[in-house]
Amino acid sequence: MKKNVLFIFIVLAFNAFAQNKPASIYPHSTSMEGKQKKHIREERKGLASFNRYKELFQSIDKNKQLLFQINDSTYFWKWDTLNTDWKINSKDINFVFDANNNITSFLHQNWNANAWIDSIKYSFTFDAHNNLLQYLEKVWNGSVWVNSYQSTFTYNASNYMTSQFDQYWDGLYWYDYAKFTMTYDANNNQTSTMSEGLFMGDWVIDYKAIYTYDANNKVITYVYQLGNGNVLENSDMATYTYNTNNNITKVLQYSWNGNSWANFSKYNYEYDANNNCITILGQGWNGSNWQNGELISNNYDANNNLRAELRQDWNDAWVNNTFKTYTYDSNNNKITELSQNWSWTGIWDNYWHILYTYDSNNNKISELGLRWNNNIWATNYQYLYLYDANNFLEGKSYKGWDNAGISLLSSDSSHYYFNAIVGIQDAKKVDDNISIYPNPAIDKIAIKTPSINKDITISIYNLQGQLLFQQSARHEKTEIDVSAFLKGMYFVRVETDEGMVCGKFVKE
Repeated sequence: MKKNVLFIFIVLAFNAFAQNKPASIYPHSTSMEGKQKKHIREERKGLASFNRYKELFQSIDKNKQLLFQINDSTYFWKWDTLNTDWKINSKDINFVFDANNNITSFLHQNWNANAWIDSIKYSFTFDAHNNLLQYLEKVWNGSVWVNSYQSTFTYNASNYMTSQFDQYWDGLYWYDYAKFTMTYDANNNQTSTMSEGLFMGDWVIDYKAIYTYDANNKVITYVYQLGNGNVLENSDMATYTYNTNNNITKVLQYSWNGNSWANFSKYNYEYDANNNCITILGQGWNGSNWQNGELISNNYDANNNLRAELRQDWNDAWVNNTFKTYTYDSNNNKITELSQNWSWTGIWDNYWHILYTYDSNNNKISELGLRWNNNIWATNYQYLYLYDANNFLEGKSYKGWDNAGISLLSSDSSHYYFNAIVGIQDAKKVDDNISIYPNPAIDKIAIKTPSINKDITISIYNLQGQLLFQQSARHEKTEIDVSAFLKGMYFVRVETDEGMVCGKFVKE
């Protein structure tokens, strides 16, 4: 068991820091990069939300023009199993963006059955290169916003992160919590990562990972060390070799025995003419010889899509373990995944079956997971996705059932309200929110911009991102005739030379 865990850990670490890493070294292993982000950043809900929104609100090329999602709000639901209906749970609102479409702040509120209650306010600061410099979290104590948590970041001249410093607010002062330090070589390959935590007023090393690279910027050694106070002690090491196509061909793993590095496991990789990995042979060291442990055999279709994956274990001979098969549509989108386990009776038993569907733009619109239970396929989970005309994700939901597929155990749903805007202009951050009333409106709306005593530009867009109205103003209150607008939701953008804020209203 230790062999598999260590192997996955080592390869994950390799995936994270190889400058030109293969698409997949070990089938279906997740990236250490994601693991590191979770460990370093996504432990805070606000940073998790920030990363989610950053990934979600990407620009796309639409009719030769760049469209940007300017988020207005996000609503989250939970499934009410008693009433079999979605119930509102929370929302993210009051999004503010800088001139480069970076989210600089938003507010999270919870629904308490009668009203929206302020919960957490998130703020983000960026440098001129759009690197995140500070993350600040404040919580609502019932009367005022109070500090809660913050992270600060530094970068080198190539915009690679060199440090992260985390602090908690103790009511009077910022309390140091954790820090991470990263180093790079001249080619911007990450050469080390060190994690430290504060203990009894002193910084104590948690771990350090060290990497070296070849002339092609491929990782050739990885050393993982654990902290013992302020002393680093060796724990694990791996070495990597590659073929002329820069495909990894061998991974040797070692463990520290207190005095030297001892063999632990070895993995050999073979490829076809298209550089698809066709076999992975894993062996363990028994103290004197390498012994077979596991074998993975892969098969691909004419489009180099993985079609079948057979995993076998060694028991004086190769014995079947698991078998996965995949099918694809004409656009090479994966549409089915079937997983089977080898039974003691010598046949393949069904285990998992996953079905995917896509729209005409190749956006995944559903994922249905089925689990084999008492000789039938039982629904285990379901994801649904909704996109707008610009292929922006505007909603998703999840439901999870018990093994029998009868009782709904968990669920959540979210919907993103945003404006797809063409060509965001240069601007700086604006902290002021706008007021739009009456809302809903019938024939006129008033836009109030408190504390903005300078020239502003007011723009109104429909849900398709089309500009319907634009006017310059300098007054704190501006009235606009919307009687000719069709019924529906509209977005308002107010810009100054210092930045912009967005709001929305409904026309009845």
